[in-house]
Amino acid sequence: MKEFSTYEKRILNELLRVDETPGGLTVLGNIIDFELYPNFFIELKSETDCPVRIAKTYLDQVSENYGSSGFGEMIKQLNNKMLFVVKLFQYLEREGEIYLTGDIPVETLGTKFDVSETPVGYNLEDKETIKLIYHFSRKKIVLVDSLRRFIKNDFKTDAEIKADKEQKSTSRKLNWTAFGVIITLCGLIFTSTMEVIKMNKKDPTKIDIVNDKFKVKMENDTLKINVEIDKFNDTLSIDSVKLINDKK
Repeated sequence: MKEFSTYEKRILNELLRVDETPGGLTVLGNIIDFELYPNFFIELKSETDCPVRIAKTYLDQVSENYGSSGFGEMIKQLNNKMLFVVKLFQYLEREGEIYLTGDIPVETLGTKFDVSETPVGYNLEDKETIKLIYHFSRKKIVLVDSLRRFIKNDFKTDAEIKADKEQKSTSRKLNWTAFGVIITLCGLIFTSTMEVIKMNKKDPTKIDIVNDKFKVKMENDTLKINVEIDKFNDTLSIDSVKLINDKK
């Protein structure tokens, strides 16, 4: 499965939502209606003739905000989005992630609104895009289980989910191994420190021991140990360990 863009993921989420809606019809018009309504709809006249209708209110808004250049940019963006849509479904069909069935006699792509509100129309630029729009718009789309799971699992394949689980399991094992090593070293250092304290006759309450791997400080009957384990890139600190002097 290829890596999908944010826009493609939105379309796939809509595909799943429409498919799981009780009584819903999983066709292209219902899936991408969020992109078209209430500003556009596309007439499905033939494989070579699919004019786009633009709502007058939206056209006036674009003209007021962006001037004459706004209309050209609006058409460019819609052309690109329709190309992305049909190429996505073409890919899904080729990969066996969807099946197309039936021949639904729909006349428009997207929710149709009053023709009196759509005095302006234009034809999409790319002939292949027009042909694919006509083709996909008149078919019912059936999702296979692998695509359904892929969308529900935050766009991860079964293999990726398995790999993630194995990686987490390995990380947990390494963490427990590191913890065991650190505890063992801490015990050894603590035992060695007790021996040093017993042998120090000058001032057994103030002892500093420094090594490349650990640091021990004894002051006022409080032992502080800092252990660094390079292999696991962890630092273990044990502070404020009260000692009981054996005066016998």
